Amino acid sequence: NITLSASVLKMYNKIPHYLNEMEKQKKYLTSHSIRNGEVFFFYSFQKLSYYEITGRFSESVPALRNIERELNEYESKIGEFQRAILWGSIAIIEFGLANYKKTIFWLNRIKDELTFSNRPGIRCAIKIFYLIAHYEMGSYDLIPHLTRSILWFLQKEEYIYKFEGLILDFFNNKIPKINTNSKKELSAAFQKLKDKVLPLTKDAYEKNAIE
Repeated sequence: NITLSASVLKMYNKIPHYLNEMEKQKKYLTSHSIRNGEVFFFYSFQKLSYYEITGRFSESVPALRNIERELNEYESKIGEFQRAILWGSIAIIEFGLANYKKTIFWLNRIKDELTFSNRPGIRCAIKIFYLIAHYEMGSYDLIPHLTRSILWFLQKEEYIYKFEGLILDFFNNKIPKINTNSKKELSAAFQKLKDKVLPLTKDAYEKNAIE
């Protein structure tokens, strides 16, 4: 796909043009194709990915709300894995907009409505995202419980990346010792976490968890 190729090549300025062309085709195909659910999914995912990759969250709002409205018609026509990807993409955009309640709403839909018994990586990623969203929303009282829940899950699955270990250690052992009202302490703590995570981005295995 040309939009995916443009993303890989970091030709982000080209993507809006391709998305506009895709939108024209989408309007026709969703009306005339029996695979209109897949057409909706593919276009919506590409659109949201563009805003996510470029960090243009504030510009995403009209498209995001339109996709949410169209979900009422099309989400029953796409597969479980496609729904998870699309709901996850919406959650990421809402997070970028600092709409943490809406982020948690979409993550809850993934957790409660979909099953990934054979995909522990996806389940863990959702749990960690859920933890971070609650932290950003200020639900500090839930952090210990959520952290223990993820640790239990990872131990049961015998599935953990170094990246996940660093995140959980941070919330389980570092955050409780920090004055969350002190921007200076928080900034220093997150900088230390960033310094530990950055080297992992060069590890092909660890990038699976980070990305």
